[in-house]
Amino acid sequence: MKITKLLGISWVVVVLAGVVACGGGAPAEPAAPPEAPVSSGDEEEYADEEVEAEPEAEAAPSGPGQITLVTKVANDAVVLRVQVLGADGAVAAEGDSGTLFTLAAGSYTAVASISDEAVMLDKPSVRHRFDVSPGDSRTETVRFPYARVKFSVTINGRAQTKGTVALKRNGAVVATIDVAAADFATITPGRYEGVVKSGNAEITLPEVLIPEESTRTIPLTLTL
Repeated sequence: MKITKLLGISWVVVVLAGVVACGGGAPAEPAAPPEAPVSSGDEEEYADEEVEAEPEAEAAPSGPGQITLVTKVANDAVVLRVQVLGADGAVAAEGDSGTLFTLAAGSYTAVASISDEAVMLDKPSVRHRFDVSPGDSRTETVRFPYARVKFSVTINGRAQTKGTVALKRNGAVVATIDVAAADFATITPGRYEGVVKSGNAEITLPEVLIPEESTRTIPLTLTL
């Protein structure tokens, strides 16, 4: 009888041990929460980045031009009266060189004349074409072609200390230069007809060539 009870107790112990082994142990660890998506950081940068607006196109210049006309002989500015002619030949503006002229867009011709022999001996005029664009603001230079000359005259082998050389263009005398002059005369370059006078002698030269932008003494060797 005692043996039977012991066997029964042993069986109960075995059954309980099985229960513990199957589900009665320590509770299972809770499942880990799902991981949050990893950010590369680019999304925030794109979100914060400002989109630059494209610059507005600049308005095209408009209105008249502001042109200062300067007249020069060599590199020397001289003040002269200047006429500005439009494309139709009519006077669009007039004033002294150095003046600021207000001109509508278009093509123009500046006409300037020298009236002082001390500036240029032959007192030339020049015409200078230029264009004006809307809104222009600049200086336009009108230049006179020039040369600086003296003459040395030899007649029959003798140097002449007195006399003159007259320069003609188209049959008309445009300048007369003294043989004894110490200073160079400023004159328009080009081809001239010359007439040399010394004492009772007068000699015509069919051509006297004066190069542009030169400063020189031109020898004239003549025989009577």
